[in-house]
Amino acid sequence: MCHGTASEVSETTGLMFEFAGSVVRQLPRLSRGEMKRWCDNQAELKAALGKIFGRVVLTPAIWKQVYDAIGASTSEQALAELMATKNQPNRWIEPVLRVTLNQTLTGLRKLGEKYNFTVYTYADDLDVAVPHNDRDPIKTGAYAISFAPNVEADEEFKNFSAEQLKERGHQGTTLLERLLVEMAYIIATEGEHLDDKNFTLCAGSRYSDGVVPDVDWSCDGRKVRVF
Repeated sequence: MCHGTASEVSETTGLMFEFAGSVVRQLPRLSRGEMKRWCDNQAELKAALGKIFGRVVLTPAIWKQVYDAIGASTSEQALAELMATKNQPNRWIEPVLRVTLNQTLTGLRKLGEKYNFTVYTYADDLDVAVPHNDRDPIKTGAYAISFAPNVEADEEFKNFSAEQLKERGHQGTTLLERLLVEMAYIIATEGEHLDDKNFTLCAGSRYSDGVVPDVDWSCDGRKVRVF
């Protein structure tokens, strides 16, 4: 739904057409085959445009690399179909497959070898240490979830506890979801990390003692930290 006065909506619409025309005029000469390839690969086109305009786009190809690092067998097509169940074009869509925390941690550490970082965890065995999760693909099957495309955790929720968020009906991120999106972001940006200044409270998960896990990035120690 459009918001604003009729004149503002009209002005924005006109600017969109002007911008689209400017982009078309500046395109290099493409062959019919090249144009068809881009038309047939919308996710790849979206990622290419995202790079031009400074946006990180998490495509099925990126998620395929995530699950390859974890050792989970899947295809771009299967991931694309799962992501399509969430029709939210302005958000990151995360396909969550039937993988465990420990498997994901191993995959994250594998990326660390490539991109020069380490991973600290409060507990050695996350599958045992974090038994309570609002969503668990091992128990209920694969699903898709969306995230605001922000490097830092949502500012609007930073002063709320996990219980306060739950009371407000907020769907908290699970630890598994947070580690998976960290991996996707690292791959998409070739080595950058989420939560450089803040941390993500994984309100959808609990340690066995009831404590809520959180995840951040320590640039000084070059560590992804799970507390």
